[in-house]
Amino acid sequence: MRIEDSQIFSEQTKAMAREIEKEIRPVKIKRGKFLGCGSCFFTCLIILLAVFIFGLWAAAKTGLWGIPFFSDWFYKTPEPLHWVSPAGEKFSPEKILSDGVKESLPRGNIAGQSVKIPVNLTITEGELTELLRAAENGLNNNNFGVKFSGSQIAVSEEALELFTKAVIKGERETFLTVRVIPEVREKKIELHLLDVKLGDLELPALLGNYLVKNFLEGRLNELSEKNSSFGEITAINLKDGKMIINTKLNIEVFKK
Repeated sequence: MRIEDSQIFSEQTKAMAREIEKEIRPVKIKRGKFLGCGSCFFTCLIILLAVFIFGLWAAAKTGLWGIPFFSDWFYKTPEPLHWVSPAGEKFSPEKILSDGVKESLPRGNIAGQSVKIPVNLTITEGELTELLRAAENGLNNNNFGVKFSGSQIAVSEEALELFTKAVIKGERETFLTVRVIPEVREKKIELHLLDVKLGDLELPALLGNYLVKNFLEGRLNELSEKNSSFGEITAINLKDGKMIINTKLNIEVFKK
């Protein structure tokens, strides 16, 4: 009898344990789900907070908004490589070509000759600045309400720097800086974009490419078109304050 009682008690104990386990298991699962949802919530909150802080940082870097703490720490009013005064006369590819030819033609009688000689066409940063300011009306005819003024181009041995003041919707003011390297490809001048900044914030190349391709590269290639009748552009060199375009011209065209 004692053995039977013991077996019965054991079976009852196991049955009770199974019932208790059934009751406890859903509680554990529910608790796990709650902890999982809480973890996701805090992760999303941290991500949103990081995006918000990044947005404040980016807005402050543009200089368009004065944001407490962020503007003081992360924004410094941009300045150009150096200040450039415009040349004071309209940019003229014909004049640049004519001046380069006069300086490069050999002396003496060259009638009947058909020899290509090197001719260097020099464009000062003042002339480039005059060219860019002449394009401001075209630049200001945009759908974004952005007006540019005081544009200039400074020339160093590394790059051309385009610097201009930008006023958005007539209210917020900042500065745009674009750096490019001129290159010769297929006998034409191409401007390779290095970087573009709005205020202190570096922007995607799309905006800089739009400005460079539409309002500067085309005007410079007027020299290529004028030059193509007489020869070809071979290289471009940058010196402080000037851009020198190396060409080879057929002198027979100029003297017969």
